[in-house]
Amino acid sequence: MSKENLNITVTFRHMESTEALRNYTVDKISRVLSKYSVKDGVEAMATLIVEKRSQSVEIRVKSIGFELSAKATDNDMYAAIDEAASSLEAQIRKQKSKQNTAKHKP
Repeated sequence: MSKENLNITVTFRHMESTEALRNYTVDKISRVLSKYSVKDGVEAMATLIVEKRSQSVEIRVKSIGFELSAKATDNDMYAAIDEAASSLEAQIRKQKSKQNTAKHKP
């Protein structure tokens, strides 16, 4: 699955948008979704927020059958993106595990 097949929106609040942050965020989210073979038709929305001294990231992923969200706050925006992507990956792993377990129940 390539990045072109995914619908990933990045929004900046209280900060200037930079292409480097946008690309980093899209790359992180697309890697997580591709790793777990999340199908096309997925919408992901990432919001990068700066409030005083903290920088936070909110990621929401909507697909048929599930909706996930992850939030992380750090002093460094890139670290916050990594933390939120890691949280999202754990949630997707859990969701996939539930789906696979449900298929094998009699």
